[in-house]
Amino acid sequence: MGDWYFGTLLLYMIFTYTHGYSYHDHSRLNHDLLQNYDPRVRGSLNSSETSHIGVEFYLTSILDYEEISGKFTFVGYFVFTWFDERLKWNTSDYNGINMTRLYQSEVWHPSIAPTSSAREMRSFGNEWMLISFLSSGQGFWGPGDIFSSVCHADVTKYPFDIQHKIKLVLTIQRESTFYVVGLILPITLLTMLNLLVFLLPVESGERISYSITVLLAMTVFLTIASDNLPPTSKPGLPLLCIKLLY
Repeated sequence: MGDWYFGTLLLYMIFTYTHGYSYHDHSRLNHDLLQNYDPRVRGSLNSSETSHIGVEFYLTSILDYEEISGKFTFVGYFVFTWFDERLKWNTSDYNGINMTRLYQSEVWHPSIAPTSSAREMRSFGNEWMLISFLSSGQGFWGPGDIFSSVCHADVTKYPFDIQHKIKLVLTIQRESTFYVVGLILPITLLTMLNLLVFLLPVESGERISYSITVLLAMTVFLTIASDNLPPTSKPGLPLLCIKLLY
């Protein structure tokens, strides 16, 4: 059994093919690409041509959303793609290398910053970040961060509101079960109880006290709703507040 296992392992090692690139090949490639390269000039050899930049965004997690202030904090990363004609090479000249990585500060890349940031406005990425380039000149840059943006909430249909945030179209839908059980159902029951005042005999003299008690209960729920809603009427006043008032 041991001889068979050893023989199989030996054959696997003999016929397994691996291929790697030497440090010299990579170093020579990066040196040739960056020689006489100006990172301040975009990668199109013809300045009249438009540089097309692909943008994708991947949301990792939502950290916080403050409805009152409209501050939206989330974790994610962008993927930018473009072509730099100065960073093309023939793979056969560099032992088959078809991809390399260069520092962000060494090459031209799109300078993009969020205009609705809740913090200081700064461009994506850092100098130590690497950008991957294929032999065709296509670059891949994936800066990630904890982003903080200002997104004012549309609470017209609170708590069934759906927020469409950022020009990348990020849709956020509220989990409304808690608000249905803790807010909407009690308000509905109070509305029904308010109608029962007409069933009380006039002689009892309890109609006024009964109505005041229901009104006070409605006031409590109105206070709870107003504490959880941003103080704004744009683009519309929450329907829940209108229901409580009328």
